[in-house]
Amino acid sequence: MKKFLYLAIVLLMASCGGNNTNTGENNGSKENETKKGEVKQLTIQERINQYARINLNPDTASLTENQKKVLFHLIKAAKVVNDIFWKQNFGDKNKVLSKVSDKDSVYYVNVNYGPWDVLRNNEVFVPGFNKKPSGANFYPEDIKYLPFVQMPFSDKLSMFTLIRRNPDDNSLYTQPYHEAYQEEIAKISNELKEAAKYCEDENFKKYLLEKIHTLETDDYYPSDALWMDLKDNKIDLILGAYDTELDKFLNLKAAYEAYVFVRDDEWTSKLKNYIELLPTLQQELPVDDNYKNQKLALGTSMFVADLVYVGGYSNFGPKQLAITRPIEGKVTMEKGTKKIQFMNVTEAKFSKILYPIAQLLIDSSQSKMVTSRAFFEGNFFFEISEGLILKKTVNDKGSVKDALKDFYNIARNIHDDVMRLFLLTKLSENKDLQVNLKSNYVTYLADMFRSIRFGTAHSQAKAAIINLNFFLKKGAIIKDEKTGKYHIDFEKMKKAVEEQTKNILTIEGNGDYNALKNMYREYSTVSDDVKKDIERVNNSNIPVDILFEFEN
Repeated sequence: MKKFLYLAIVLLMASCGGNNTNTGENNGSKENETKKGEVKQLTIQERINQYARINLNPDTASLTENQKKVLFHLIKAAKVVNDIFWKQNFGDKNKVLSKVSDKDSVYYVNVNYGPWDVLRNNEVFVPGFNKKPSGANFYPEDIKYLPFVQMPFSDKLSMFTLIRRNPDDNSLYTQPYHEAYQEEIAKISNELKEAAKYCEDENFKKYLLEKIHTLETDDYYPSDALWMDLKDNKIDLILGAYDTELDKFLNLKAAYEAYVFVRDDEWTSKLKNYIELLPTLQQELPVDDNYKNQKLALGTSMFVADLVYVGGYSNFGPKQLAITRPIEGKVTMEKGTKKIQFMNVTEAKFSKILYPIAQLLIDSSQSKMVTSRAFFEGNFFFEISEGLILKKTVNDKGSVKDALKDFYNIARNIHDDVMRLFLLTKLSENKDLQVNLKSNYVTYLADMFRSIRFGTAHSQAKAAIINLNFFLKKGAIIKDEKTGKYHIDFEKMKKAVEEQTKNILTIEGNGDYNALKNMYREYSTVSDDVKKDIERVNNSNIPVDILFEFEN
């Protein structure tokens, strides 16, 4: 493992010129620039206006009194996760909050968990602070690759350890999460114990108590395995360290997140027909059999829910319409994953952001095809596509993640982005399912511009740029220079979707780092046309994303 990591790091340094950089360079949208690369500084109010503030209004009317008490304590536990994430993203929050005094600035610092505007490629918006470290606060700010490799501690590769520097001799050492966040974990544990007292579902109660053990030991397998076996719980909780995208240094350290949600049984039942067809659809993937013979990581449950509360990484930057958990590890190999689509978040983003973008940028002959149902289906199948991602290379290069290294998250998002279109294309051939393919294609077109606005520091935005440029090159998406609006050639789009799906599956299966890097180089540049279109959207005061307003 030590030799492999050293080799991977050396190759990474060679590909990046040996600097401590990542693939999130600021080559993004026009709204960040004035002339000759000069960055336009927004006022705090303009930054806040990038978001539409909404109340989630989850449907909790059917909950019993005990279930409402469980919900109350789960929300209190999730709120503590914000304190942990502050430490992971920035450090001591008082160091930045003490630098701002007006109400709006304090509010926006808390939105970003620090002095960097996540919607503007982590631009510094509080004077006196440097650019954001690539490793956030998981590592010392001045961390370098070779000193990390030379560390003698095997747990440096763990998702759940911080790397710290000894002030006495400047040496590096590791600190487990459960030690670093001991105070916060104790508070969370107390709330989970209180919630367990009111649980009517014994299996959910068992899960909550096992989650305490997880947080106190950083051993996620027991609680994640129990969570995968939950079937009938109306209330649900995801809490812990899962996603590694915040770590731009090595994509290694997991950020703390919390989701509290209530299941929507009616909508969940509507999705069963889709789910049952997935093994068949896997066999229709446009690649050789050895690229599609791996076990589907779908688990036994896919469901729709209303989000009640989010904390930590899940409340940071662009808000998730859907999630897949667990992400990786032994439990995903044994039990798969769960896909959760948040209906109330989907509806809010459609009405506040996607529909207005469509009316502005898509030709009137097709903009009427943009629907909330297609937006829901597209995002649901974005998450489903994660179950069709290759975990291992087909040529003995090991895991796909290790082979694709720093570009892995980009590959994952390109995969999910185009794979959803492939799946919807195939499902549309079954008339009984009533999948409107044209509506899905046009809604996806509007959704790409929504994603690109997140900025190139976000992997979803990078994937959207790459796929948009690919479809433009293939003539599947066309811009009318006279009207400045886009439309889709549906037949060319079908062919281009199949071709790009084959491209990314082949790259993943072969662990072809160079091919992925070449795709990135060819298609990741934001054209002047697209920059102008993003500027049009911004000048129309369409929010970039949403913020959740929670009652205290």
